[in-house]
Amino acid sequence: MGETVGTLDFHLATFEQANSLLPRHPDDPSRETKVPVRVVRIEDYARERNTDRVEILKLDIEGVEFSAINGCGRLIDDHGIGVPHCESCCDEGRARGGSNTTPPDPCGCLAPRGRGFAGNDDVQHTASVQCDWTDVVLASKQRLRDDQERG
Repeated sequence: MGETVGTLDFHLATFEQANSLLPRHPDDPSRETKVPVRVVRIEDYARERNTDRVEILKLDIEGVEFSAINGCGRLIDDHGIGVPHCESCCDEGRARGGSNTTPPDPCGCLAPRGRGFAGNDDVQHTASVQCDWTDVVLASKQRLRDDQERG
């Protein structure tokens, strides 16, 4: 999923859950294998399937969450996406050295589009009990206000 339709290099990592459209080793491309993949926009994907509502959008796409969110187009702006979840790395230094999103990233990206932080899900901890990974859960600001009023 991405912001535009086309073909991009998909970088294969030795740990397959780390595969990404972003390079893991930009300073040493010889350490990665690339394969071309077709990239589509979420808005187009939904339209092709006559879908105008996605209740939960789970993004675990190794650093290209902004691109995918931008590819939602009007679907996210018109609240056709109920609750976006974005996997995030809690260690900003490690995230920036690789290709991961940090918790403030999806919040900052979606705040101007009427979404706010609703909580975390699936928090993973390091051996020293610090947050390592988590899913950032967002909701419409109206839903957050309604939930707050209900207590």
